[in-house]
Amino acid sequence: DLVVEWRGEKVAVMVDAPWHFHNRQPTGHTLLRRRQLRHFGWRVLPLPHWEWSTLYHSAVADDAPPQRRMQTYLLYALEQRVI
Repeated sequence: DLVVEWRGEKVAVMVDAPWHFHNRQPTGHTLLRRRQLRHFGWRVLPLPHWEWSTLYHSAVADDAPPQRRMQTYLLYALEQRVI
């Protein structure tokens, strides 16, 4: 997980591990954590483990630096999915 400032707002980027899901649906604990962060004024960007893993492996397969690929993905995700 990490914290970024995006367009003047605090954003919690939550890379959720497999135990945060049941049948690809967030568990109650995960939903509560997101709700608490929003309550305290944070924007939340959830990144499920399967998306993060796919991103890393595709960067390796493309021979692209994984860090560059992850930065590009995070920028896209911040634009599209911050809740």
